[in-house]
Amino acid sequence: MALRQEFFPLWARAAVAACAFIALYWGMRKSRNVFLCLGALCLPFFSIAGCHGDDARKNSAIQESNESLSVDLEAQGYLYRWHLKVDPNGKAEVTEGRGEANVRSFQVSADQLNGLRRALDEERFFELDEIYGDRVPDGGEKRLKITRGKKAQTVTLLFLGNWEGQGHRKLAEAQRAQRIRALIEGWKP
Repeated sequence: MALRQEFFPLWARAAVAACAFIALYWGMRKSRNVFLCLGALCLPFFSIAGCHGDDARKNSAIQESNESLSVDLEAQGYLYRWHLKVDPNGKAEVTEGRGEANVRSFQVSADQLNGLRRALDEERFFELDEIYGDRVPDGGEKRLKITRGKKAQTVTLLFLGNWEGQGHRKLAEAQRAQRIRALIEGWKP
């Protein structure tokens, strides 16, 4: 597509599309084959629509990096507890342990945040339910809160072992949240 854009700029494609439109219009008046002519009329418009594909992807990437994103991920169980917080600037802080906790700060890169944005879209995170799994003794709990622009979603993952054995209908949704959680956990130093 890059070669086509290099040799045929937008104005040239628009001119070809206009000529094709006029020719097809006159042909439709003569032949009365409406469906064939309407289908042929679509071709020039696809040619014009395709010429901004790269620009649209670039604009999407720029918008993607400017959209605020914050993460709050907490996991706790009988013997463990940790909390990871990432602000919109990528400044992160992880707290591990109970009592006298170990606190470490680090920076999440723009590429990592953009990767998370793409994963949120792919996994449709903001469509997930608020809680998945069963509350069991010593089962633990993982809570993931993500705010993206004006949207915020909190998903709590409990014990999923019972669901895995039964082929629970909500298991696939819970696994979408698990993949997002695993991606974020991978940022810890």
